[in-house]
Amino acid sequence: MEALKKSLQKIRALKKRTRIIAIIILLIVLAIVLPLALKKPKQTYETLKVEKGNVIEEVSASGVVELVNKIDLRFRSAGTIQSIIAKIGDKIKKGFVLARLDSGGTYSQYLQAQASYNQAKAKLDQFLAGATDEEIKVAEQVLENAKIALDDARAKAENDLNQDYNSALVYLFDASSKCNKALADLRDMETKYFYYNSALDNTYKSKREMAEEYFRDAKNYVDIDVALKELKLSAQKFIDALDYAKTAMGDPAVRENVSSTDKTTIDTDITNVNIAYSNINTGQADIANQKITNQININTAEATYNKAKVDLEKLKAVPRSVDIAVYQADVEKYQANMEEYAQKLRDMSIIAPFDGIVAKIDGKVGDIVSTNDKIIVSLVSTGNLEIKIDISEADVKKANLDDIAKITLDAFPEEEFSGKIIEIESGETIVEGVVYYRAKILLDNPDNKIKSGMTADVTIETNKKENVLYVPQRAIVYKNGNKFVRIPDGKNYQEIPVNTGLKGSNGGIEIVSGLVESQKIVVLLKK
Repeated sequence: MEALKKSLQKIRALKKRTRIIAIIILLIVLAIVLPLALKKPKQTYETLKVEKGNVIEEVSASGVVELVNKIDLRFRSAGTIQSIIAKIGDKIKKGFVLARLDSGGTYSQYLQAQASYNQAKAKLDQFLAGATDEEIKVAEQVLENAKIALDDARAKAENDLNQDYNSALVYLFDASSKCNKALADLRDMETKYFYYNSALDNTYKSKREMAEEYFRDAKNYVDIDVALKELKLSAQKFIDALDYAKTAMGDPAVRENVSSTDKTTIDTDITNVNIAYSNINTGQADIANQKITNQININTAEATYNKAKVDLEKLKAVPRSVDIAVYQADVEKYQANMEEYAQKLRDMSIIAPFDGIVAKIDGKVGDIVSTNDKIIVSLVSTGNLEIKIDISEADVKKANLDDIAKITLDAFPEEEFSGKIIEIESGETIVEGVVYYRAKILLDNPDNKIKSGMTADVTIETNKKENVLYVPQRAIVYKNGNKFVRIPDGKNYQEIPVNTGLKGSNGGIEIVSGLVESQKIVVLLKK
């Protein structure tokens, strides 16, 4: 804006014609520049794909190489001393078990955890290996058998239902014949006894006509199910008409004229039509029940066939990454469980960290000890080297005995040596107002060129997750106590929740759930 004011001031100082030209030029420039200046910058981002790899947590410190004179060893867990194997003066080798606590049920729990891990690992290996040719052949045969069983079920269903319909057809013919006979007898009785216009005669005639009408309609249906239904109604009307005929024949107005033969004829018709009615009921019930049975049998055969088809497709399919992740999660769970019990067993034993001589034993079988309680065995070193380091208050909770350490020496910067933590002091050390905890790193197979007094840089591997999903820590967004990751969505992005695990010292962080391998995520937003 200041530049625009100065330009306007200069324009005012020009001659009129020159001023007009300058104003036109300025307007053209503004028309070009202003839209660009006011245009909202596009938001862009950088992405990467989620990968699988190792996430390693490390703690770094420095110290000085020293000769190990003596180390005092304690039990790392509480319990009752079960055995003390070493004696004072014994020359022992690295890894020798000097004393043990009563493990109780811990060993059984370890074996159970080991079995669960082996089973989960075997399932994963089997899943990754896929089905054998023999398994596929067996599955194909199962599918073929299921297809044959399904075809047989359908054919049997059709045959059984046809048999029931044939039986029902016989019932229809029989019922039609009996109703036809009953109709002829009703007409005959009407001609003989009920041809007047009395109330009795008119009711008789009405019931006969209704039965005849239903019977005529029932004979016109071709569909067996409909014919059964209609003839059943017709039979009901005939039963009603015949029952009335029997009652009417006993009326004082006509009973003296009714012959015993005619009475017997009506009684026989009533019996026969009732039997026909019952048979039609039976036929309908048999057909309905057979349809239900057929549907159940076909559904069962179809379910067996579909399952066999799916099973075969699974055997032939390439393992999906999401399915592998499920098996892998089980392996990791049981492995962690097994390692937990293995560590408990190690904590119940005192193991020589190096070759040496037993200088002191303070304890006996049956003694009850607490975690990191009194010294049980003192071991004198024979030329071993250690590095004393100070671990910060924030990092000491990550470090454990027997953690692996990578060591570099100022004297040999191109070489890397290894060691492990053999002791972490429980008491703190204050250095310039900061709390530290002293730890000892025992060098593995030290080279003769390593001398006491050399400066060492130590990196301790405190935790490690292998072959897990991970992303850069900077890709995690924290909101209201929850964690999110941004994923591309056209020119924008969306945030999805994730669960994280181990934070690596190299800037990576484990993704427990929420993402899949090769999925793109946003790692950097730019204006």
